[in-house]
Amino acid sequence: MTPVSIRLAEFSKLYPDTKKATIQSILAADEAPFDPKSDEGKQRTYGCSEILAWYLYIQMRNMGLPATFSANQIRASNIVDQIFAAYDRPGDDMADLFLIVDRHEKRDNTGDVRVIWGVSLQPFEAVSEILTKGAASHGTTNLRGETRLGLSGATIIPIAPCLERCASALDAAGFIMDGPRLYEKD
Repeated sequence: MTPVSIRLAEFSKLYPDTKKATIQSILAADEAPFDPKSDEGKQRTYGCSEILAWYLYIQMRNMGLPATFSANQIRASNIVDQIFAAYDRPGDDMADLFLIVDRHEKRDNTGDVRVIWGVSLQPFEAVSEILTKGAASHGTTNLRGETRLGLSGATIIPIAPCLERCASALDAAGFIMDGPRLYEKD
């Protein structure tokens, strides 16, 4: 079987809660969770990476994170490539992987508060550790004299249901998702 990609009309049908015009405006504003540009002179097509990136973007938005922030974090963190690398690695358990977006705050010597965001793909045990250490760091001071205000928020998205939702939507549309590869059903 030869991998395929889909056009915007097919892509938008995978997400019935999002209108095609909304997707087009997000792409035009360069606020998509993937590179919205196509190769010179060609119509933009979408594969499993863009489909999963869009689903993660929707999940982050549903959890209250801003659109531009969500899109930029998915792009910058290379999280989709990490998910598919784990998918293709023998022995990796997708049910144990989570996207965690954590927010920590620090107060500097002048009293200004600085926000530090973290976006990573982690197994459950590491997510638990991030949350525990983040909460425990409240009030500690680092070498620069900054006071850690600790973990001020976290969004946790399980990866296995995201992949299942994408695969289901693609299956209903006549495609097969095999990790980062997309095939047309015979």
